[in-house]
Amino acid sequence: MIGKKVGVFPDVRFKEGKWYGQNYDAGGLDHVSKEMTLKITGGDNVTIFRKWNSVAWQGVLVMKVILISNKIPHLNDPILVSRFITIAFNVSFRDREDILMREKLEAELPGIANRCLAAYRRLCQRGSFIQPPSGLKLAKEVARNSYPFQAFIEDRCVLDRDGSVRPIVLLWQLQEWCRENGETDLLRRVTTASNLSKALKEYIQKENIQELNTKLFRAHGDDRVYLGIRLKTKGELSADWNGSAVEGKVEAKAELRLIKSDGPGVFRRRI
Repeated sequence: MIGKKVGVFPDVRFKEGKWYGQNYDAGGLDHVSKEMTLKITGGDNVTIFRKWNSVAWQGVLVMKVILISNKIPHLNDPILVSRFITIAFNVSFRDREDILMREKLEAELPGIANRCLAAYRRLCQRGSFIQPPSGLKLAKEVARNSYPFQAFIEDRCVLDRDGSVRPIVLLWQLQEWCRENGETDLLRRVTTASNLSKALKEYIQKENIQELNTKLFRAHGDDRVYLGIRLKTKGELSADWNGSAVEGKVEAKAELRLIKSDGPGVFRRRI
């Protein structure tokens, strides 16, 4: 990795979640790899021990990280997710492979080179990569997979300046959602209203939300509530479910690719 401009990790497969006796391992990117990836994408100094040299190398790795995967990765960190750009490849050539593709592309090389040069000039002019709109849906899926609490908020709640919800009710909803979606690790970590308040505070800081207040408010004679958030109505839940069902029929399944750019990385998804 030392001195390299690009680091490509093809066909990435992270560890699946698994029970070890009474303890549950959520899987995904392990702690050591997560810490190293955070340092690389954040431009921090890293220490690398070399096999044939007793002196460890120290410095900043300038390489861009590219992760390519057929499955949505579990990065185990909401901050790390925000440092990647996602690119979705939604066209599959399975069972319709073109064995003459190389010859066809060779004829198009001058045009491909011109497009690449034009894109490189725009990048230099802009100074950084940007998230293409075509990858926004994939970016949301990566974030949900790596940060289950955010997925729960998106599925069951609405951030509403005039809304409110009792902590115990929100906790019940969270526990039900965890059981339905197999989020055992989150279910074991958030068992009380106090744990829930802590998880909400982390979510507020990550998303920089001003309207949501995790401080319990209680008018005279009323129950304590969180302000700025409410549960979705049956109509809203039904609309979400119908939208997802229609979307699933219309759109093809995609695979994934992930690439790091500047500070952020890029996540690509292909079929």
